[in-house]
Amino acid sequence: MNVRFSPLILPEYPQFMPHKLIEITKSLANSSSFTSLEKLKNFPLMRSRSIELIFADIQHGKAKEVNRLEWVYCIQIMALGEQEYHSPISDAIWQFATQDLWLSRLLLWRLALYHSDRSKRILAPQLADGFTRFASIIKQSQPIPVKIIEALIQLQPGQEVSAIALDNLLTPSKLLTSANLPPAIPVVEKALDCVARHFSDFKLPKEQQVKWLLNCLNEMSLQQQINAVEVLLTQVPIRVGGSLPLLVGWLRERYNPQVTGTRWYHLSERAKRALREWIGAVNYNDFANLIDKLLQVLSLKDWEKKQLQSRRKFWFDYSNRFERIRILLPQNSMNCLDSKVFATDIEILATDGSTDTEVCIFDFGEWFVVEFFRGIGSETRLFRRNAQIEQVLFGSPNISLKRLRRLGGEVHDHKYCWQFYCEEWLHNKGICPNPGLNPLKEPEDYKLQDRKKQLLRWQEDIEKLEKEAQRYKDD
Repeated sequence: MNVRFSPLILPEYPQFMPHKLIEITKSLANSSSFTSLEKLKNFPLMRSRSIELIFADIQHGKAKEVNRLEWVYCIQIMALGEQEYHSPISDAIWQFATQDLWLSRLLLWRLALYHSDRSKRILAPQLADGFTRFASIIKQSQPIPVKIIEALIQLQPGQEVSAIALDNLLTPSKLLTSANLPPAIPVVEKALDCVARHFSDFKLPKEQQVKWLLNCLNEMSLQQQINAVEVLLTQVPIRVGGSLPLLVGWLRERYNPQVTGTRWYHLSERAKRALREWIGAVNYNDFANLIDKLLQVLSLKDWEKKQLQSRRKFWFDYSNRFERIRILLPQNSMNCLDSKVFATDIEILATDGSTDTEVCIFDFGEWFVVEFFRGIGSETRLFRRNAQIEQVLFGSPNISLKRLRRLGGEVHDHKYCWQFYCEEWLHNKGICPNPGLNPLKEPEDYKLQDRKKQLLRWQEDIEKLEKEAQRYKDD
């Protein structure tokens, strides 16, 4: 008896398409960045071939047959450490990486993570050890990434990476990003810790190195930044710090002793003293620079030139004391100068019919000094600090010579042998020269007669100027 069975009809096998995985695979093929590799963590390990077949291709010189997704799978399987993989496999992978930029970058990315935290299964130890045997070859095409990996193996990786960042004028995180390495590994923080000490080694930093320092400071945590500023202020000499207006401007904005709420109070007394001296030195440099430029561009008589030169020399002895400076110029002087060479903003004096003269206003803390450079009076005026005077001297947008003279204040001359008496005058107000300087010598008796004669004429001139100022209304 023949038994006949009806044909067996099976349901159609569903065709699942791993769309997201395919999308990532395409991105791996089109990109040299490995941030997209992190997306693979959320997917089960998928492959079209067994790991044995992939290893066979690698070992038998057919590594080109391995696609990028298989490389990721292969390296991850090795990292899991479920079985031992001998050095021939590791060497074969590195050997192919010397010819394949994408694979070498993948390995270096994982190698950076491996040396940052070996407790995580990022890379097989055999692959990590194999790097040193092929580093010199890979360095030919990728010098900076290899330098960074080599630095991670050193005893002080932060110091090494910081030095590489400085050489390339990049912050540590931007350095790693530009090298196609993970930018948020722990060595970045360690490298930032070393930035200030690297910078303090410069005898005379260039502007681009100062900008590098500022970029690094801006990426630091608050405490890290305070520590770095402390190192800078206590390790960099005043003559160097005071010649860096970009850095001093940044410090003054964030650590200003005159502004409540700044980070000034986090600094040590030694650092506070140094910051005041840096600020003073930068302000003095603007003052001295102004005089030098005026001597070059203005048509002055010899006695006028000597007058300006004597001002520069005198105030040099107070160069570390200037907390602020305001420069005011007549329009004619402004037309002759390039204001871009000054750290301080230069302003134009309002016209009031006075003889042209440049003015510098110095902030010495408890006292303000107004210095008239030349002209009939050519005086120095001293004002005790108060809110009203400060607003006029440092806050008024429209200021003229007569308005300054109308403020009054105590007045000192710049006549024959004026320096000794001016230093004594300032000393009595608590304004002292820089530490370590010897006081000026009192003039000989025979010089005093000439001084007295000149003072009589000067006092007449000052009285006349002050009367004119009182009559003039520019408000």
